[in-house]
Amino acid sequence: GSSPTVLYIGKTDNLPYFANKSGNTWSSTRISSNRSREIKGVFASNGKFIAVYVGNTAQYQGYYAMYNSSFGEKREAQIEPDMSSIDLAVDGNVLYIGYSCRDTEKYGPIVKRGTLDGSNISFSSESRYSRPFTEGKLIHSVSIAVNGGKLYAIIDDNGRLNLAQSHAYHLDGTTWKIYGENELPYFKVSFYNDHGYYLRGSSPDIGISSDGGVY
Repeated sequence: GSSPTVLYIGKTDNLPYFANKSGNTWSSTRISSNRSREIKGVFASNGKFIAVYVGNTAQYQGYYAMYNSSFGEKREAQIEPDMSSIDLAVDGNVLYIGYSCRDTEKYGPIVKRGTLDGSNISFSSESRYSRPFTEGKLIHSVSIAVNGGKLYAIIDDNGRLNLAQSHAYHLDGTTWKIYGENELPYFKVSFYNDHGYYLRGSSPDIGISSDGGVY
């Protein structure tokens, strides 16, 4: 089977790393000299490994580093500032980055779309991939999933467990739309009628099964 790859941020230097395991030995590689606050990674279908990380300065600058399948070549580039709560999904040679945009002019959750082109990632400027898919919510976390071009996202609107509510969306053609009842769990009024309370929670995760089911 494939050897595992782990991403982490150094405790003392705050730099992003990945570590690969070979046999019983782990070997670490520093990804960047940019001190970071969060990091996520994903493997593309062509074997390339992409790490996305956010700098720990007030700009919340987002970066990506793309490695070839042997981790021997690297391309590092800026994405854009004001990124937080990042999540990644990949569909063929297309990378999706879900994040909470901190820019006051376009505050809210955004899902960027980037096409892997050689050693570069070309990001779409279309509004559905560069503007928030919903507004007016104080986003705490973002999770995205994609399968066969079908793209879904879920957010929660507050970090406090007793207040947090999750909201799901999907991209329908060129427009983001509410998915299902939108406030999970589905049929919350029925749930309240049966139990006498609402079920809430923060930091939701969304996924798609091989048969297209959304969970």
